[in-house]
Amino acid sequence: YTAPSDEALIYDITLMKLLGFNMLRKHIKIEPMRWYYHCDRLGMLVWQDMPSGGGQYNLLTISAPLITGVHLKDSHYTPDVFTQELLSEDLAPGQRGKGLWDDVRAELEELVAQLQNCPCIVLWVPFNEGWGQFDAKNAVRLIRRLDPTRLIDHASGWHDQGVSDVKSLHVYFKPYRFKPDKKGRAVVLSEFGGYNLPVAGHTWNAKDV
Repeated sequence: YTAPSDEALIYDITLMKLLGFNMLRKHIKIEPMRWYYHCDRLGMLVWQDMPSGGGQYNLLTISAPLITGVHLKDSHYTPDVFTQELLSEDLAPGQRGKGLWDDVRAELEELVAQLQNCPCIVLWVPFNEGWGQFDAKNAVRLIRRLDPTRLIDHASGWHDQGVSDVKSLHVYFKPYRFKPDKKGRAVVLSEFGGYNLPVAGHTWNAKDV
């Protein structure tokens, strides 16, 4: 997923503008600084995700918000326990050791420090769909301390803890129906549909298309 040239970075951003988009979500990755420079220069807004951590999904973790509408609390720590084994265990949100939060905090601080001077970035996304999500309230507090000028989507589409600037929804398999947020936040449809356009010669496995 590394662009082959500077021209390729410019092409992607310019094409999105030609298609009518004025914002891109940089989904669970960080681009080279040239990409953000071109977004600044060309006038493209960016929602920036933190790369995701954690092990494999617990079935309840992945399915609860999407199918049942249930949002799990993510602040239950395994008290002061952190070993390498915890990283690979299939744990529900929040059931991580304190050491893992220390690692996430350090890398989240590095992300914000690296990119906070890019005018194109308008919103931070520390967690996406429960991927490694835990203690999102602390993540929001940390980001607000590091950068009080931007909006935050604390748990994009998944285990909403009610602490971010937007209520973020991912809607697949059913029509979207708007409902106001009870906390008065803006409601954002941050993923929907799952549509794709297979292009010959540009697919990983043509048999599965």
